[in-house]
Amino acid sequence: MVKAIIFDLDGTLINEDQIDRGLVYVYKTNTNTFKGITQNKFIDANTKAFDSLLKMYKSRKILLSQFGILIWYKTVKILNLPETPIVVNKLYRSLQKFIISRTIPLDGAVEVLSFIKKSGYKVGILSNGLFEERINKIKKTKLSKFIDVLVTTDIVGFDKPNKKPFKFILDILNVKPDEAIFIGNSLTEDIYGAKNAKIKAFWYSKLKEGEVDCRIYDLVELIPIIRNMSNKLYGN
Repeated sequence: MVKAIIFDLDGTLINEDQIDRGLVYVYKTNTNTFKGITQNKFIDANTKAFDSLLKMYKSRKILLSQFGILIWYKTVKILNLPETPIVVNKLYRSLQKFIISRTIPLDGAVEVLSFIKKSGYKVGILSNGLFEERINKIKKTKLSKFIDVLVTTDIVGFDKPNKKPFKFILDILNVKPDEAIFIGNSLTEDIYGAKNAKIKAFWYSKLKEGEVDCRIYDLVELIPIIRNMSNKLYGN
């Protein structure tokens, strides 16, 4: 019997970060830091830093939770600016301020979470990244009243699709793998990760390709699924 519904956060329940517009905001609100540096040069440096770190992230050499700070160390180094903690933190905080201010729930998120809570299920969030960043997004979108547990991978020390974050949140929710389902928008990190942890997974995606057992194109499709959920239909 399913007792808990676990979601990814970014791109599943809330909109994904608007990094391009965010970089323009960072540049314009830190003009003293970027004296003599054009906006295009700044964005080019940040893009180079991003590409370099993305390779490291994909090869599992760094965690996503390290990405947000490291990108600013690399950016200021490329621009020959002082690599001081104060400068790096200032740029990091500027981007986070922009991102949080524009974070909104995706269509159907509030309706689905409300239905799940009224139906008596526990609700968990499992997200790659930093706890502080994710809790700020949850507070901004007013989704906190629906959520019982938030686990971020900086707490666990491993990113999805490693099965350890999935096991960690199951332990906190006090449920077994066959007593939970997972919903996420990343085929690799969410769906394959959940399956590795023996959790039934639903891929939330507008894409039609990809080999998956269960797929939804709209969050509200979960309501009839959860309403009719049973061990016979959705057990492992």
